Amino acid sequence: MQQDFITFARIRGLSPARVLVRYALRNSALPVVTSAGLLLIATLSAGLFVEQVFSLPGIGTLLLQAVINKDIPVVQGLAILMGAVVAVVNLAVDLLGLALDPRTRTISKAGA
Repeated sequence: MQQDFITFARIRGLSPARVLVRYALRNSALPVVTSAGLLLIATLSAGLFVEQVFSLPGIGTLLLQAVINKDIPVVQGLAILMGAVVAVVNLAVDLLGLALDPRTRTISKAGA
């Protein structure tokens, strides 16, 4: 809140709510969104341990049983599913980053 662009926005006479939302939170949202995406992916991988500790049926338990029983198609399917979830989360984080921070956008010029 002590950055120059925040001070200039206040001097211009913008309301404190607009300064907070438009300038401060928008500039600080990109690292938060990136960290949230990484935490979501980490939660997916930690699900196996939680399911085993609390004896909950789920994808992690299914994957572990498929590995123990050498059920290759189930292991392949779950690996593809988890990989797709990771890819979708990364895509969502990247698109949200583009929406939040206009500096990361590139403009394609004709002939370039």
